[in-house]
Amino acid sequence: MKTIKFFFLLSLFFSSNGFTISVKEASIFFQRPVMISAKLSPDGKYVAAIKNNNVSQNLVLINTHSGEKKILLNLSEFTQLDSSLRAIVWLDNNSIAAQFSEIKKGVDGLTNTQNSSYLLIIKTPDFSKQKIEILSVRTTGWLVAALRDQPDVFLYAKSGVNSKIYKLNINQLSKHKQKINKLQKIDGGQFKKSNEVASINGYAIKWFFGAGERPTSALKYRQNGNLALVTLNKKENHKIPHIKTIDNKSNALQIWSSDILQGNTKINGNKKSSLIIPVALADEKNTFYCLDFFEEEERSVYKINYETGAKNLIFEADSFKIIDLILTDPENKLIGVQVLKDGGLHNIYLDGNGHKKNLPSVKKTEPNLKLLIGQSKDKETQLYYVESHSQPGQYLIKNSRTSKQKVIGSLYPHLDKNLNSYLIEDSIVLNDIEIPYLLTLPKNKAVTSFPLIVMPHGGPIGIFDHRYFDLLTQYLATNGYAVLRVNFRGSSGQTKALKEAGKKQWGNKMLSDIHLATLKVSTLKEIDQRKICIFGISYGGYAAAMLTILHPKTYRCAVDVAGVSDLNLYLNAPNRSHLQEKWILEQIGDPVTEYDALKIISPAYLTNKLERPILIMHGTKDEVVDIEHAYRMKLMLEKHKKTFEWQIFSEEKHGFTKIESTVKLFSKAIKFIDDKLK
Repeated sequence: MKTIKFFFLLSLFFSSNGFTISVKEASIFFQRPVMISAKLSPDGKYVAAIKNNNVSQNLVLINTHSGEKKILLNLSEFTQLDSSLRAIVWLDNNSIAAQFSEIKKGVDGLTNTQNSSYLLIIKTPDFSKQKIEILSVRTTGWLVAALRDQPDVFLYAKSGVNSKIYKLNINQLSKHKQKINKLQKIDGGQFKKSNEVASINGYAIKWFFGAGERPTSALKYRQNGNLALVTLNKKENHKIPHIKTIDNKSNALQIWSSDILQGNTKINGNKKSSLIIPVALADEKNTFYCLDFFEEEERSVYKINYETGAKNLIFEADSFKIIDLILTDPENKLIGVQVLKDGGLHNIYLDGNGHKKNLPSVKKTEPNLKLLIGQSKDKETQLYYVESHSQPGQYLIKNSRTSKQKVIGSLYPHLDKNLNSYLIEDSIVLNDIEIPYLLTLPKNKAVTSFPLIVMPHGGPIGIFDHRYFDLLTQYLATNGYAVLRVNFRGSSGQTKALKEAGKKQWGNKMLSDIHLATLKVSTLKEIDQRKICIFGISYGGYAAAMLTILHPKTYRCAVDVAGVSDLNLYLNAPNRSHLQEKWILEQIGDPVTEYDALKIISPAYLTNKLERPILIMHGTKDEVVDIEHAYRMKLMLEKHKKTFEWQIFSEEKHGFTKIESTVKLFSKAIKFIDDKLK
C-alpha cells in the first residue's frame, strides 16, 4: 500500500466557522481509522490495542496509569507480505494472543494467491523489557479459551474426523517461523492424549464455553452433511426434554440438527427461509446468540433457546456484514458487533436497545454511547468505548474507585473535538406508518439557514441510518451543509411495519417517504429551501437520480454513486444464488412479468425529463451494481443533451476501499454540490 500524505500542516489554522482546526478537505478528513480494537489486561495495568498506521498495523501496549505507549509488533517490519491482525486476547498478565494472517499474492494464470493464518503469542509485554518474544502455533486450529487463571496455558481446538480441544503451554512453543531441527517437535509435541480437554466424533466448527472456561457444547458436521449442536459431560441417564443421545462414545447429546434450522423457520411468528446458526453462548441458560446465514449478508442477530424453542430477533445491523459478536466477559451480554466495512474490520457498539429507541418529538439531541467493554479482575480498572453523534469512537480508562477517567485512544483522533454539529430527530406519518428521520445541522451562529443535502441510505431493505457517529454526515456538516437521512419504508432497526412496508416499493413509496420528509424539513428556519441537493450511494444513488428527475423544483442537483440505473438489468445480473433470486422477486419485482413496470421506474429511461445537473460516479469492478448501469446512464444523458459530470474509478468495487479513491470521490462530490448550489 502506498504511503498516504495527509498534509497535517494545512490543518493547523483556525477556520472562520469556529472549528479549532480545519477538517474541511477530504484529504484531511478521510483517513484510516486509528485505534480499531482494545483489550484490558486481567490485572488492569495495560491495554493492548490494534492500531492502523499509514501502511499497515501495529500492536500497541498502553500503560493505563501513565498513558505511556510501546509498539509490540509492527506488521510492516514483521513481514514483507500484505498482513493484518484480526483479534487480540490476553492469555494472562504477561502474554497476548493475536490472530495474524498474511497474503502471498499469486500471478494470474500461473500461481494462486495464498492466505496463511497463525495464532501469534506475544510473550512478556512489559515496558521494562526491550525485546519482545513472538511465538506461534503452527498446527492448524484456533484459540478457544484463554484460561487466565492459569498462567502460560490456553485451550486450542483442532478439528477432523475426531475433533479435540488441547491445553497448550506457551513456553513449549517455538518462535514464529523459526526452523525446527530433527530433535524438536512442532508446537512442542503438545497435541497428544494427555493434553486433551474435550473430544467429539465429527468435524467441530465451533465450541461453546460456560463458567470457568469449561467447554459445554459444540457445533459439528454430521456424516450426512447436516449440522448438530451437542452438549458435553452429561450423565448417560440424565434426561432432558427433546434431547436424545447421538454420540455414545463422547457422551454428547443432540439438541437440534439442520432440519430444524433450514427451510421455513418461524421467528416472532413470521415464516422465512433461514439457516440460523449459534455463534456464541448468550446471557441466559441454554440460550445462544445466532446469525442467519441465509441472509444476503449476515446482518441480524437472534437469541434462541434450543430447549424451549423460544426465538427472538434482538439486533439488526444498519449496514455491512456481521463478522463477529462483541460480548461482555463473563456475563455474555451482547454489546456490539464486528462488521466488514470499507475493506476492513470495524466495531459497532450498541446501546441497550440495539440502536432501537423510541424517537422523541422534534428535539435537539446529542445521543451518547458509553459501554463497558472490559475490566480488571478486581473490577477497579475499567475499559469503556464511548461515542456520540459528533464525536467518533474513543476508548477510555476509568478507575471505579476514584471515578477518574482518561481517553487512551480514538478511532479518528484528528477529528476529536473538531466537529461541531447537533442532531434533530423527528418523523412523518404516512398511512399510519411512522417514517423517522435524522437531521444534522452545523453549529454556526453566523449562519441563519443552511443548504441541505438529502442523503438516502443504500440497501435499501434491512438497512437503516442510526443516531450515532457517521463519518460522511459529519464531513458534509463540517463543510457547512445540513444533512437529512430518512429511515424510509423498508428500513430495519425501527418497527416491523416500517420494514415490511418496503416490499416492491423501490421506485414508489420509498421515494415518496424521502421526498415528503425533505419537504417537511425544508420548512424549518434552519434550512435554505432554495438550496437542496441529493447525494446517495447504491440504492441511495438510484434515489438521488429518480427524485431529481421527478421533483426538479425541490432538488437543484444530484450525486449518484454506484447507483442502479436500469432495474431490469439489475434484476437479471448473473451469479446470484437461488435464495438471492427469490428475495429479489419478492422485494423488488419480476423482470419477466413486470418488465414494463420496472422500466418506468429506471432513471436511465427517464433522463429526457431531467432538468437539473447530475454527477455520476462508479467503480469498474463493482460486483453488486455493474458498471454497465453507469454507462447506460451516461449514454442516455448524452442522447438527450443533459448537463452531467462523470467519474469512473478503475480499481474500485461497490464499496470503495482505498483512501485515495474515497478522498477523490468526496472531494469531487462536495465541489459539484458547492458549484450547483451557489
